[in-house]
Amino acid sequence: MRDLGGEELEEAVELLHVTTGLGHQRRRVCFRGLERANLELQAITEAFHAPEDAHGVALAETLVEKVDVAPHARVDATARIDELERQIRTPAPGAQTLLAGDCKSAFDDPVLGKLRNRHGAILGPASAASLAGMPLVKPFRALRYTPEVAGPLDAVVSPPYDVISPELQERLLARSPFNSVRLVRPDDPEHAAQLLHDWQSEGILVREEEPSAWLLEEDFAGPDGTARTRRSIVARVALVPYERGIVLPHERSFPKPMRGRLHVLRATRIKLSPILLMHDGPAPGEHPDRPPDLEATLEGVTSRLWRVDPAVLERFAPPFFIADGHHRYEAARSFHEEEGTEETAHVLAALVSTRDPGLTIFPTHRLTEGAPPELDGAFRLTPAHGAEEALQTLASLPRETAAFALLRPESVVVAQSDEPGLDTALVDRFGLGEVRFTPSAIEAERAVVEGEAGAAFLVRAPTVEQVEEAALAGERMPEKSTYFYPKLASGLLFSPFDE
Repeated sequence: MRDLGGEELEEAVELLHVTTGLGHQRRRVCFRGLERANLELQAITEAFHAPEDAHGVALAETLVEKVDVAPHARVDATARIDELERQIRTPAPGAQTLLAGDCKSAFDDPVLGKLRNRHGAILGPASAASLAGMPLVKPFRALRYTPEVAGPLDAVVSPPYDVISPELQERLLARSPFNSVRLVRPDDPEHAAQLLHDWQSEGILVREEEPSAWLLEEDFAGPDGTARTRRSIVARVALVPYERGIVLPHERSFPKPMRGRLHVLRATRIKLSPILLMHDGPAPGEHPDRPPDLEATLEGVTSRLWRVDPAVLERFAPPFFIADGHHRYEAARSFHEEEGTEETAHVLAALVSTRDPGLTIFPTHRLTEGAPPELDGAFRLTPAHGAEEALQTLASLPRETAAFALLRPESVVVAQSDEPGLDTALVDRFGLGEVRFTPSAIEAERAVVEGEAGAAFLVRAPTVEQVEEAALAGERMPEKSTYFYPKLASGLLFSPFDE
Protein backbone atom coordinates (compact mmCIF):
# COMPACT_ATOMS: atom_id res chain seq x y z
CA MET A 1 0.00 0.00 0.00
CA ARG A 2 1.72 3.05 -1.32
CA ASP A 3 1.38 5.43 1.62
CA LEU A 4 2.50 2.79 4.15
CA GLY A 5 5.71 1.90 2.31
CA GLY A 6 7.95 3.99 4.56
CA GLU A 7 6.32 3.19 7.90
CA GLU A 8 7.19 0.56 10.46
CA LEU A 9 4.63 -2.10 11.31
CA GLU A 10 5.52 -2.60 14.97
CA GLU A 11 2.20 -4.11 15.92
CA ALA A 12 -0.33 -6.36 14.29
CA VAL A 13 -3.09 -4.63 12.36
CA GLU A 14 -6.50 -5.63 11.12
CA LEU A 15 -7.87 -4.50 7.76
CA LEU A 16 -11.41 -3.35 8.47
CA HIS A 17 -12.66 -1.85 5.22
CA VAL A 18 -11.68 -1.16 1.62
CA THR A 19 -13.63 1.45 -0.32
CA THR A 20 -15.19 0.01 -3.48
CA GLY A 21 -15.29 1.51 -6.91
CA LEU A 22 -11.61 2.46 -7.12
CA GLY A 23 -11.07 0.95 -10.57
CA HIS A 24 -9.25 -2.17 -11.77
CA GLN A 25 -10.95 -4.24 -9.06
CA ARG A 26 -12.34 -7.09 -11.06
CA ARG A 27 -12.27 -10.57 -9.54
CA ARG A 28 -10.05 -9.45 -6.67
CA VAL A 29 -8.93 -6.43 -4.73
CA CYS A 30 -5.99 -4.46 -6.17
CA PHE A 31 -4.08 -2.66 -3.39
CA ARG A 32 -1.70 -0.73 -5.63
CA GLY A 33 -3.41 2.65 -5.74
CA LEU A 34 -5.04 2.81 -2.30
CA GLU A 35 -4.43 5.78 -0.01
CA ARG A 36 -5.42 6.19 3.63
CA ALA A 37 -8.74 7.67 2.63
CA ASN A 38 -9.64 4.39 0.92
CA LEU A 39 -8.96 1.96 3.75
CA GLU A 40 -9.26 1.55 7.49
CA LEU A 41 -6.63 -0.14 9.66
CA GLN A 42 -6.94 -0.78 13.36
CA ALA A 43 -4.24 -2.04 15.71
CA ILE A 44 -5.01 -5.26 17.61
CA THR A 45 -3.45 -6.27 20.89
CA GLU A 46 -3.13 -10.01 20.35
CA ALA A 47 -3.19 -12.56 17.59
CA PHE A 48 -6.62 -14.00 16.96
CA HIS A 49 -8.17 -16.93 15.15
CA ALA A 50 -10.77 -16.97 12.42
CA PRO A 51 -13.71 -17.89 14.69
CA GLU A 52 -13.02 -14.78 16.79
CA ASP A 53 -13.15 -12.26 13.95
CA ALA A 54 -15.21 -11.95 10.79
CA HIS A 55 -12.22 -10.90 8.67
CA GLY A 56 -9.47 -13.07 10.13
CA VAL A 57 -6.70 -10.68 9.12
CA ALA A 58 -3.61 -10.76 11.34
CA LEU A 59 0.17 -10.51 11.28
CA ALA A 60 1.48 -12.74 14.04
CA GLU A 61 4.85 -11.69 15.52
CA THR A 62 6.14 -15.25 15.40
CA LEU A 63 5.81 -15.34 11.60
CA VAL A 64 8.32 -12.55 11.12
CA GLU A 65 10.71 -13.73 13.81
CA LYS A 66 11.17 -17.06 12.03
CA VAL A 67 13.39 -15.19 9.60
CA ASP A 68 16.03 -14.80 12.34
CA VAL A 69 16.81 -18.51 12.35
CA ALA A 70 16.49 -19.19 8.62
CA PRO A 71 19.86 -20.38 7.23
CA HIS A 72 21.39 -18.85 4.11
CA ALA A 73 20.69 -20.96 1.03
CA ARG A 74 24.37 -20.96 0.09
CA VAL A 75 25.39 -22.27 3.50
CA ASP A 76 22.76 -24.96 3.69
CA ALA A 77 21.70 -26.15 0.22
CA THR A 78 18.46 -27.60 1.59
CA ALA A 79 17.28 -24.21 2.80
CA ARG A 80 15.68 -23.07 -0.42
CA ILE A 81 14.26 -19.60 -0.73
CA ASP A 82 10.81 -20.84 -1.71
CA GLU A 83 10.60 -22.68 1.60
CA LEU A 84 11.57 -19.51 3.44
CA GLU A 85 8.87 -17.53 1.65
CA ARG A 86 6.34 -20.25 2.47
CA GLN A 87 7.17 -19.96 6.17
CA ILE A 88 6.91 -16.18 6.14
CA ARG A 89 3.51 -16.21 4.48
CA THR A 90 2.02 -19.09 6.46
CA PRO A 91 -0.89 -17.67 8.51
CA ALA A 92 -1.19 -18.09 12.27
CA PRO A 93 -2.86 -21.36 13.31
CA GLY A 94 -6.53 -21.19 12.60
CA ALA A 95 -6.38 -17.81 10.87
CA GLN A 96 -7.71 -17.19 7.40
CA THR A 97 -5.49 -15.70 4.71
CA LEU A 98 -5.87 -12.00 3.95
CA LEU A 99 -9.14 -11.56 2.04
CA ALA A 100 -9.51 -15.24 1.20
CA GLY A 101 -9.14 -15.91 -2.49
CA ASP A 102 -7.09 -12.77 -3.10
CA CYS A 103 -3.66 -13.54 -4.55
CA LYS A 104 -2.13 -10.24 -3.39
CA SER A 105 0.00 -10.07 -0.24
CA ALA A 106 -1.02 -6.61 0.84
CA PHE A 107 1.69 -6.14 3.42
CA ASP A 108 4.63 -7.54 1.42
CA ASP A 109 6.35 -4.27 0.58
CA PRO A 110 6.29 -2.59 4.03
CA VAL A 111 7.19 -5.78 5.91
CA LEU A 112 9.80 -7.12 3.49
CA GLY A 113 11.37 -3.69 3.22
CA LYS A 114 12.04 -3.78 6.97
CA LEU A 115 13.30 -7.36 6.81
CA ARG A 116 15.83 -6.38 4.15
CA ASN A 117 17.51 -3.97 6.55
CA ARG A 118 17.63 -6.43 9.46
CA HIS A 119 18.12 -9.81 7.81
CA GLY A 120 19.76 -9.25 4.40
CA ALA A 121 22.77 -11.43 5.19
CA ILE A 122 20.56 -14.30 6.33
CA LEU A 123 17.94 -14.16 3.61
CA GLY A 124 20.43 -14.22 0.73
CA PRO A 125 20.20 -12.48 -2.66
CA ALA A 126 17.42 -14.59 -4.18
CA SER A 127 14.79 -13.89 -1.57
CA ALA A 128 11.75 -11.69 -1.89
CA ALA A 129 13.10 -9.52 0.92
CA SER A 130 16.23 -8.85 -1.11
CA LEU A 131 14.07 -7.74 -4.03
CA ALA A 132 12.26 -5.34 -1.74
CA GLY A 133 15.54 -3.60 -0.91
CA MET A 134 17.33 -3.52 -4.25
CA PRO A 135 17.00 -0.72 -6.85
CA LEU A 136 14.32 -1.58 -9.38
CA VAL A 137 16.09 0.21 -12.24
CA LYS A 138 19.89 0.30 -12.59
CA PRO A 139 22.50 1.45 -15.10
CA PHE A 140 24.78 -1.14 -16.72
CA ARG A 141 28.16 -1.55 -18.37
CA ALA A 142 27.13 -2.33 -21.91
CA LEU A 143 28.86 -4.82 -24.16
CA ARG A 144 28.67 -3.43 -27.71
CA TYR A 145 30.10 -3.79 -31.20
CA THR A 146 33.25 -1.91 -32.24
CA PRO A 147 32.36 -0.48 -35.69
CA GLU A 148 36.04 -0.11 -36.59
CA VAL A 149 36.42 -3.90 -36.26
CA ALA A 150 32.93 -5.34 -36.77
CA GLY A 151 31.92 -3.00 -39.57
CA PRO A 152 28.82 -0.75 -39.82
CA LEU A 153 26.19 -1.34 -37.15
CA ASP A 154 23.53 -1.59 -39.87
CA ALA A 155 25.12 -4.91 -40.88
CA VAL A 156 25.24 -6.48 -37.40
CA VAL A 157 21.87 -5.64 -35.79
CA SER A 158 18.86 -7.97 -36.03
CA PRO A 159 15.25 -8.13 -34.84
CA PRO A 160 14.44 -10.10 -31.68
CA TYR A 161 14.26 -13.88 -32.09
CA ASP A 162 10.47 -14.18 -32.34
CA VAL A 163 10.06 -12.22 -35.60
CA ILE A 164 12.99 -13.73 -37.50
CA SER A 165 11.66 -15.87 -40.35
CA PRO A 166 13.95 -18.41 -42.07
CA GLU A 167 14.18 -16.10 -45.07
CA LEU A 168 15.10 -13.08 -42.94
CA GLN A 169 17.63 -15.14 -41.00
CA GLU A 170 19.41 -16.04 -44.23
CA ARG A 171 19.57 -12.39 -45.25
CA LEU A 172 20.95 -11.38 -41.87
CA LEU A 173 23.59 -14.08 -41.94
CA ALA A 174 24.70 -12.88 -45.37
CA ARG A 175 25.07 -9.27 -44.23
CA SER A 176 27.97 -9.90 -41.86
CA PRO A 177 29.82 -12.80 -40.20
CA PHE A 178 29.24 -10.90 -36.96
CA ASN A 179 25.49 -10.31 -37.25
CA SER A 180 23.79 -10.65 -33.87
CA VAL A 181 21.28 -13.15 -35.27
CA ARG A 182 24.02 -15.73 -34.61
CA LEU A 183 23.59 -14.96 -30.92
CA VAL A 184 19.88 -14.25 -30.46
CA ARG A 185 18.67 -17.15 -32.65
CA PRO A 186 21.51 -19.67 -32.74
CA ASP A 187 21.34 -23.23 -34.05
CA ASP A 188 23.25 -24.22 -30.91
CA PRO A 189 23.34 -22.07 -27.74
CA GLU A 190 26.82 -23.34 -26.92
CA HIS A 191 28.04 -22.09 -30.29
CA ALA A 192 26.59 -18.66 -29.47
CA ALA A 193 28.53 -18.69 -26.20
CA GLN A 194 31.75 -19.53 -28.05
CA LEU A 195 31.14 -16.72 -30.54
CA LEU A 196 30.69 -14.25 -27.69
CA HIS A 197 34.00 -15.33 -26.20
CA ASP A 198 35.81 -15.15 -29.53
CA TRP A 199 34.35 -11.79 -30.55
CA GLN A 200 35.39 -10.22 -27.24
CA SER A 201 38.89 -11.68 -27.55
CA GLU A 202 39.20 -10.26 -31.07
CA GLY A 203 37.90 -6.81 -30.14
CA ILE A 204 34.73 -7.18 -32.18
CA LEU A 205 32.77 -6.61 -28.98
CA VAL A 206 34.02 -4.20 -26.29
CA ARG A 207 32.84 -3.48 -22.75
CA GLU A 208 31.96 -0.03 -21.48
CA GLU A 209 34.12 1.05 -18.55
CA GLU A 210 31.37 2.87 -16.64
CA PRO A 211 27.73 1.94 -16.06
CA SER A 212 25.32 4.16 -17.96
CA ALA A 213 21.70 4.59 -18.84
CA TRP A 214 20.90 5.15 -22.52
CA LEU A 215 18.35 7.29 -24.30
CA LEU A 216 16.94 5.34 -27.25
CA GLU A 217 15.24 7.22 -30.07
CA GLU A 218 13.56 5.21 -32.85
CA ASP A 219 12.35 6.86 -36.08
CA PHE A 220 9.93 4.75 -38.07
CA ALA A 221 6.89 4.60 -40.31
CA GLY A 222 4.37 2.03 -39.13
CA PRO A 223 2.14 -0.25 -41.20
CA ASP A 224 -0.21 2.72 -41.57
CA GLY A 225 2.55 4.75 -43.27
CA THR A 226 2.64 7.48 -40.58
CA ALA A 227 6.09 8.69 -39.51
CA ARG A 228 6.69 8.55 -35.74
CA THR A 229 9.45 8.75 -33.14
CA ARG A 230 9.46 6.62 -29.97
CA ARG A 231 11.74 7.54 -27.06
CA SER A 232 12.69 5.26 -24.18
CA ILE A 233 15.41 4.75 -21.58
CA VAL A 234 17.48 1.56 -21.72
CA ALA A 235 18.59 0.15 -18.36
CA ARG A 236 18.42 -2.94 -16.19
CA VAL A 237 15.08 -3.64 -14.45
CA ALA A 238 14.64 -5.98 -11.50
CA LEU A 239 13.21 -9.44 -12.15
CA VAL A 240 10.23 -9.58 -9.80
CA PRO A 241 7.53 -12.27 -9.58
CA TYR A 242 4.35 -11.10 -11.24
CA GLU A 243 2.36 -11.50 -8.03
CA ARG A 244 4.32 -8.66 -6.46
CA GLY A 245 2.53 -6.24 -8.80
CA ILE A 246 5.74 -4.43 -9.81
CA VAL A 247 6.21 -5.89 -13.30
CA LEU A 248 2.97 -7.05 -14.91
CA PRO A 249 2.25 -9.16 -18.01
CA HIS A 250 -0.68 -8.54 -20.33
CA GLU A 251 -0.49 -11.46 -22.77
CA ARG A 252 -0.36 -15.24 -22.63
CA SER A 253 3.02 -16.92 -22.85
CA PHE A 254 3.94 -20.49 -23.69
CA PRO A 255 6.49 -22.94 -22.25
CA LYS A 256 8.30 -23.85 -25.48
CA PRO A 257 9.62 -20.40 -26.51
CA MET A 258 10.40 -19.62 -22.88
CA ARG A 259 12.51 -22.80 -22.62
CA GLY A 260 14.33 -21.84 -25.82
CA ARG A 261 15.29 -18.45 -24.38
CA LEU A 262 16.33 -20.13 -21.12
CA HIS A 263 18.74 -22.46 -22.96
CA VAL A 264 20.41 -19.44 -24.59
CA LEU A 265 20.67 -17.62 -21.25
CA ARG A 266 22.29 -20.61 -19.57
CA ALA A 267 24.89 -20.93 -22.31
CA THR A 268 25.73 -17.27 -22.94
CA ARG A 269 25.12 -15.74 -19.50
CA ILE A 270 24.21 -12.45 -21.14
CA LYS A 271 21.09 -10.41 -21.81
CA LEU A 272 21.09 -10.26 -25.60
CA SER A 273 17.84 -8.44 -26.41
CA PRO A 274 15.99 -5.78 -24.43
CA ILE A 275 12.32 -6.15 -23.59
CA LEU A 276 9.89 -3.24 -23.91
CA LEU A 277 8.31 -2.03 -20.65
CA MET A 278 5.65 0.67 -20.30
CA HIS A 279 5.38 2.99 -17.32
CA ASP A 280 3.05 5.86 -16.43
CA GLY A 281 5.78 8.42 -15.76
CA PRO A 282 6.85 11.27 -18.05
CA ALA A 283 8.43 10.59 -21.42
CA PRO A 284 12.12 11.46 -21.97
CA GLY A 285 12.86 14.91 -23.28
CA GLU A 286 14.77 15.73 -26.43
CA HIS A 287 18.05 13.95 -27.04
CA PRO A 288 21.36 15.61 -26.07
CA ASP A 289 22.68 18.29 -28.41
CA ARG A 290 25.39 16.11 -29.91
CA PRO A 291 25.63 13.23 -32.38
CA PRO A 292 24.36 9.87 -31.10
CA ASP A 293 26.85 7.48 -29.56
CA LEU A 294 25.38 4.59 -31.57
CA GLU A 295 23.16 4.55 -34.65
CA ALA A 296 21.81 1.78 -36.88
CA THR A 297 19.00 1.28 -39.39
CA LEU A 298 17.17 -2.04 -39.63
CA GLU A 299 14.17 -2.78 -41.85
CA GLY A 300 13.34 0.93 -42.21
CA VAL A 301 13.67 1.73 -38.48
CA THR A 302 16.54 4.00 -37.41
CA SER A 303 17.68 3.58 -33.80
CA ARG A 304 19.90 6.17 -32.12
CA LEU A 305 21.41 5.88 -28.65
CA TRP A 306 22.95 8.46 -26.32
CA ARG A 307 24.60 7.80 -22.97
CA VAL A 308 22.75 9.75 -20.28
CA ASP A 309 23.29 10.39 -16.58
CA PRO A 310 22.13 7.36 -14.52
CA ALA A 311 20.34 9.83 -12.24
CA VAL A 312 17.54 9.78 -14.83
CA LEU A 313 16.63 6.31 -13.53
CA GLU A 314 15.55 7.66 -10.14
CA ARG A 315 12.27 8.95 -11.58
CA PHE A 316 10.99 5.52 -12.61
CA ALA A 317 8.36 3.96 -10.38
CA PRO A 318 6.27 0.81 -10.73
CA PRO A 319 4.10 -0.67 -11.94
CA PHE A 320 5.87 -1.58 -15.18
CA PHE A 321 3.85 -3.29 -17.92
CA ILE A 322 5.47 -5.76 -20.30
CA ALA A 323 4.63 -4.51 -23.78
CA ASP A 324 6.90 -6.89 -25.67
CA GLY A 325 9.12 -9.69 -24.36
CA HIS A 326 7.02 -11.88 -22.06
CA HIS A 327 9.00 -15.04 -22.89
CA ARG A 328 12.35 -13.27 -22.44
CA TYR A 329 11.27 -11.88 -19.08
CA GLU A 330 10.01 -15.23 -17.83
CA ALA A 331 13.13 -17.02 -19.06
CA ALA A 332 15.28 -14.48 -17.22
CA ARG A 333 13.18 -15.02 -14.08
CA SER A 334 13.70 -18.78 -14.30
CA PHE A 335 17.43 -18.31 -14.83
CA HIS A 336 17.61 -16.03 -11.80
CA GLU A 337 15.76 -18.60 -9.70
CA GLU A 338 18.36 -21.19 -10.72
CA GLU A 339 21.34 -18.93 -10.03
CA GLY A 340 20.04 -16.97 -7.04
CA THR A 341 22.60 -14.15 -7.32
CA GLU A 342 22.24 -10.39 -7.49
CA GLU A 343 24.12 -10.47 -10.80
CA THR A 344 21.22 -12.35 -12.44
CA ALA A 345 18.49 -10.31 -10.75
CA HIS A 346 17.83 -7.84 -13.59
CA VAL A 347 16.67 -7.92 -17.20
CA LEU A 348 17.68 -5.55 -20.00
CA ALA A 349 14.75 -3.28 -20.85
CA ALA A 350 13.72 -0.17 -22.73
CA LEU A 351 11.29 1.84 -20.58
CA VAL A 352 8.77 3.81 -22.61
CA SER A 353 6.18 6.15 -21.15
CA THR A 354 2.51 5.55 -21.88
CA ARG A 355 2.45 9.29 -22.66
CA ASP A 356 5.09 9.01 -25.39
CA PRO A 357 3.50 10.09 -28.69
CA GLY A 358 5.47 7.42 -30.55
CA LEU A 359 4.09 4.52 -28.48
CA THR A 360 1.87 2.72 -30.96
CA ILE A 361 0.02 -0.59 -31.00
CA PHE A 362 -0.98 -2.15 -34.29
CA PRO A 363 -3.36 -5.11 -34.73
CA THR A 364 -2.31 -8.66 -35.49
CA HIS A 365 -4.83 -10.35 -37.78
CA ARG A 366 -5.64 -14.08 -37.79
CA LEU A 367 -5.48 -16.56 -40.68
CA THR A 368 -7.07 -19.99 -40.39
CA GLU A 369 -6.68 -23.02 -42.64
CA GLY A 370 -10.02 -24.65 -41.95
CA ALA A 371 -13.50 -23.74 -43.06
CA PRO A 372 -14.65 -20.41 -41.60
CA PRO A 373 -17.21 -20.55 -38.79
CA GLU A 374 -20.85 -19.75 -39.37
CA LEU A 375 -21.89 -16.49 -37.69
CA ASP A 376 -25.18 -16.82 -35.84
CA GLY A 377 -27.69 -14.24 -34.65
CA ALA A 378 -25.38 -13.11 -31.85
CA PHE A 379 -23.72 -10.61 -34.22
CA ARG A 380 -24.84 -7.57 -36.15
CA LEU A 381 -23.43 -8.07 -39.63
CA THR A 382 -22.39 -5.39 -42.11
CA PRO A 383 -21.20 -6.43 -45.59
CA ALA A 384 -18.02 -4.82 -46.90
CA HIS A 385 -16.20 -4.66 -50.23
CA GLY A 386 -12.71 -5.85 -49.41
CA ALA A 387 -10.35 -5.56 -46.46
CA GLU A 388 -9.85 -1.79 -46.68
CA GLU A 389 -13.56 -1.01 -46.36
CA ALA A 390 -13.89 -3.61 -43.60
CA LEU A 391 -11.13 -1.88 -41.60
CA GLN A 392 -12.83 1.48 -42.04
CA THR A 393 -16.10 0.02 -40.75
CA LEU A 394 -14.31 -1.57 -37.79
CA ALA A 395 -12.65 1.73 -36.90
CA SER A 396 -16.02 3.46 -36.79
CA LEU A 397 -17.49 1.06 -34.21
CA PRO A 398 -17.43 1.86 -30.46
CA ARG A 399 -14.52 0.35 -28.54
CA GLU A 400 -16.76 -0.65 -25.63
CA THR A 401 -17.86 -3.79 -27.50
CA ALA A 402 -15.87 -6.39 -29.43
CA ALA A 403 -16.00 -6.77 -33.21
CA PHE A 404 -14.08 -8.27 -36.12
CA ALA A 405 -14.15 -8.58 -39.90
CA LEU A 406 -14.41 -12.04 -41.44
CA LEU A 407 -12.83 -12.45 -44.87
CA ARG A 408 -13.96 -15.49 -46.84
CA PRO A 409 -13.24 -16.29 -50.49
CA GLU A 410 -16.79 -15.35 -51.47
CA SER A 411 -17.54 -12.46 -49.09
CA VAL A 412 -16.37 -9.95 -46.49
CA VAL A 413 -18.48 -9.08 -43.47
CA VAL A 414 -18.00 -7.04 -40.31
CA ALA A 415 -19.42 -8.71 -37.19
CA GLN A 416 -20.27 -6.57 -34.16
CA SER A 417 -21.02 -8.06 -30.75
CA ASP A 418 -22.97 -6.55 -27.86
CA GLU A 419 -20.43 -7.97 -25.40
CA PRO A 420 -17.61 -5.89 -23.95
CA GLY A 421 -14.05 -7.05 -24.41
CA LEU A 422 -11.25 -7.35 -26.91
CA ASP A 423 -11.66 -8.26 -30.55
CA THR A 424 -8.99 -10.95 -30.23
CA ALA A 425 -10.73 -12.51 -27.23
CA LEU A 426 -13.97 -12.69 -29.21
CA VAL A 427 -12.25 -14.39 -32.17
CA ASP A 428 -10.44 -16.73 -29.77
CA ARG A 429 -13.78 -18.24 -28.74
CA PHE A 430 -14.27 -19.85 -32.14
CA GLY A 431 -11.60 -22.45 -31.41
CA LEU A 432 -9.97 -22.03 -34.80
CA GLY A 433 -7.24 -24.61 -34.31
CA GLU A 434 -3.97 -23.79 -36.01
CA VAL A 435 -3.77 -20.06 -36.67
CA ARG A 436 -1.22 -17.87 -38.46
CA PHE A 437 -0.74 -14.20 -37.70
CA THR A 438 0.01 -11.15 -39.84
CA PRO A 439 0.03 -7.40 -39.10
CA SER A 440 -1.03 -6.68 -42.70
CA ALA A 441 -4.71 -6.71 -43.68
CA ILE A 442 -3.63 -6.63 -47.34
CA GLU A 443 -1.56 -9.78 -46.82
CA ALA A 444 -4.47 -11.45 -45.02
CA GLU A 445 -6.82 -10.65 -47.91
CA ARG A 446 -4.34 -11.91 -50.49
CA ALA A 447 -3.91 -15.21 -48.63
CA VAL A 448 -7.67 -15.80 -48.62
CA VAL A 449 -8.16 -14.82 -52.28
CA GLU A 450 -5.29 -17.05 -53.46
CA GLY A 451 -6.41 -20.03 -51.36
CA GLU A 452 -3.51 -20.00 -48.90
CA ALA A 453 -5.97 -19.55 -46.02
CA GLY A 454 -9.56 -20.63 -45.53
CA ALA A 455 -10.52 -17.37 -43.85
CA ALA A 456 -9.04 -14.30 -42.20
CA PHE A 457 -10.16 -12.39 -39.12
CA LEU A 458 -9.29 -8.69 -39.09
CA VAL A 459 -9.25 -7.11 -35.61
CA ARG A 460 -8.58 -3.74 -34.02
CA ALA A 461 -5.52 -3.21 -31.87
CA PRO A 462 -6.12 -2.83 -28.13
CA THR A 463 -5.51 0.63 -26.73
CA VAL A 464 -2.73 1.30 -24.21
CA GLU A 465 -5.44 1.79 -21.59
CA GLN A 466 -6.91 -1.65 -22.34
CA VAL A 467 -3.48 -3.24 -22.02
CA GLU A 468 -2.91 -1.60 -18.63
CA GLU A 469 -6.40 -2.50 -17.43
CA ALA A 470 -5.93 -6.17 -18.32
CA ALA A 471 -2.52 -6.27 -16.63
CA LEU A 472 -3.77 -4.60 -13.45
CA ALA A 473 -6.72 -6.98 -13.29
CA GLY A 474 -4.42 -10.00 -13.59
CA GLU A 475 -5.94 -11.00 -16.92
CA ARG A 476 -4.00 -12.32 -19.92
CA MET A 477 -4.99 -11.36 -23.44
CA PRO A 478 -4.84 -14.03 -26.17
CA GLU A 479 -1.45 -14.43 -27.76
CA LYS A 480 -0.56 -11.86 -30.42
CA SER A 481 -3.25 -9.46 -29.23
CA THR A 482 -0.82 -6.56 -29.37
CA TYR A 483 1.82 -5.59 -31.91
CA PHE A 484 3.96 -2.86 -30.39
CA TYR A 485 5.80 -1.40 -33.36
CA PRO A 486 8.69 -1.26 -33.97
CA LYS A 487 10.35 -4.26 -32.41
CA LEU A 488 13.46 -3.30 -30.48
CA ALA A 489 16.65 -4.03 -32.42
CA SER A 490 19.03 -6.63 -31.00
CA GLY A 491 22.77 -6.05 -31.22
CA LEU A 492 23.01 -2.42 -30.20
CA LEU A 493 23.63 -3.11 -26.51
CA PHE A 494 24.24 -6.37 -24.64
CA SER A 495 24.28 -6.73 -20.85
CA PRO A 496 26.39 -9.55 -19.37
CA PHE A 497 25.46 -11.25 -16.09
CA ASP A 498 28.45 -9.99 -14.14
CA GLU A 499 27.24 -6.80 -12.48
